[in-house]
Amino acid sequence: MLVLNDHEFLRAVDFVRNHYGINLEKKYALVQARLALDIEHKGYPSFRKYFDEVFSNPHGVEAQSMIDKISTNHTFFFRENFCFEHMRDAAVPALVDSGVKHLSIWSAAASTGQECYSIAMVLDDLLEDRYSGVSFSILGTDINTEVLRRAAAGVYTRAEIQKIPPHFQKRYCRRRQDGDYEIVPKLRSLVSWRRINLAEPFKGVFRCHLLFCRNVMIYFDAEAKAALVRRLYHVVADGGYLYLGSAETIDRERKYFTYVSPSVFSRNRGTGCER
Repeated sequence: MLVLNDHEFLRAVDFVRNHYGINLEKKYALVQARLALDIEHKGYPSFRKYFDEVFSNPHGVEAQSMIDKISTNHTFFFRENFCFEHMRDAAVPALVDSGVKHLSIWSAAASTGQECYSIAMVLDDLLEDRYSGVSFSILGTDINTEVLRRAAAGVYTRAEIQKIPPHFQKRYCRRRQDGDYEIVPKLRSLVSWRRINLAEPFKGVFRCHLLFCRNVMIYFDAEAKAALVRRLYHVVADGGYLYLGSAETIDRERKYFTYVSPSVFSRNRGTGCER
């Protein structure tokens, strides 16, 4: 197996930080394990030759393949459920009371789709029960194209759907002949998918009322995190909310968002900041 030396590892660290905002300084073992066999299978004689190819074209096929391999995509249905509870019990009622008739939601690091479908289940159930005149749509994005393909398919194992409340399983999941489960077409139709690099200026992102950007900033250094918070501010509508992971905060960028409760922040009005 090819071995990643310190020099090439630092080249990779710099490239990934500069282009994706992700800090890999303590991830040597991960980079070695996830790339070595793939590089050999592709016929590269060394990490150096492979990185020469990747780094020469940051938006090319090999660069995308590399980030697909090394990005972290751990997720599950209704992860940190208090965010969904806040959305249901506080955020949506406040937005509807303010006159919003169509809720726009962005899941910025959607991974294999469980977060988006969790949001969709809660909203579909809530709006049908209490706000029949209100609709919603969800944009799910990720830097990893492989996980986005799986998210769009909406197919999960029996073990994966166990995190879904039983009444939602019955309503929104259908068993397939192969034993897996798929999200019902009605719910899948409410979610669109797109590749977006959160370290770059956003393209084609609508103004959203609810923005889930959870368990992303823990992989960013301070500078990249601050820049991301500023960009997120500009896509959240007035009166909207930002949801972060339980290990994340935005202490240095409080002029953009105000703390509401653990992991929940409301958008501040009129900071005068530039994009």
